[in-house]
Amino acid sequence: MLKFKLFYIIDRMFYEKEGPSYRIVGNPIQVSKNYLEKGFSGFYVVDLNLNKGNSKNLVIYDELTSFTYVQVDALKNPKNEVLEKLYEYNARVTLYREKKGAKKEEVLINKSFSALFLGKKDLEEESLKKELDRFRDVVIKEKRALEGFLEKEVSKEKRIFFVGKIGKNLMKSIFCNIL
Repeated sequence: MLKFKLFYIIDRMFYEKEGPSYRIVGNPIQVSKNYLEKGFSGFYVVDLNLNKGNSKNLVIYDELTSFTYVQVDALKNPKNEVLEKLYEYNARVTLYREKKGAKKEEVLINKSFSALFLGKKDLEEESLKKELDRFRDVVIKEKRALEGFLEKEVSKEKRIFFVGKIGKNLMKSIFCNIL
């Protein structure tokens, strides 16, 4: 099982979330190298600038992906031109299902570099199986959602990235634990 470290990135600096606020950790390149030495295999980066449409952190991903795995999460689907850049840098990207009634936009998916975020409500929808066919990986942040997903036959075909601490009984079912 792989082990990724979770960081938030704001204005080209890594942060950790502490309750409702963020604590600065430092320069992403140096911090990443230190965590790789501690045994982490890669990084799950929540980009709070990209969430607001600002792509200033792309230069960081270009450098990070030259020596480690990076999974970028903007907490929503980035614009296709940003996705193209992230894929070009070999950064992995977490994508989100379109909300019902939302304006449909075709999202650029690279099956090798995209993961679909799944929450508990997503597991109840009939259209999930068809949508999952477009992805090799899923990202899950809730234990109940993980348990529900593992009950589905399609889960055997997917690599599961789980965000948070997990018990030993579920650990064997996931591909990557994000801490």
